[in-house]
Amino acid sequence: MYYKRNEPFRYTFGTPTVGTIQKAELEEETQTYEAKILDLSQHGAKIEVAQDEKWDNGTPILIRFSILEEEFVANGIVKWHKQLGSTHLYGLDLETSEEWRKSLINNLKQLAKDNL
Repeated sequence: MYYKRNEPFRYTFGTPTVGTIQKAELEEETQTYEAKILDLSQHGAKIEVAQDEKWDNGTPILIRFSILEEEFVANGIVKWHKQLGSTHLYGLDLETSEEWRKSLINNLKQLAKDNL
């Protein structure tokens, strides 16, 4: 399956930033996993997760991460999946607000500036 986020701005982390991810299921408690965020844009992300279960395309998720000490939380869905041994790569489509996106861009610009 071919899927590529067609966005003008995508930030690729030199060293992945760490956050958490879980299935967004209202009825039951779900397992929270550590997620390494490899790249990030206003509407999506590519992450690496070491977990036993595989999430299929369309699985609703909740992701949390921090950039420059500001916490970001977003709902989304799994758009694609690749398994690499015991690690899973996921492409996520994130549901974000205008305020969330502006804050993310400002923080990523500052992070890029600090890493020059």
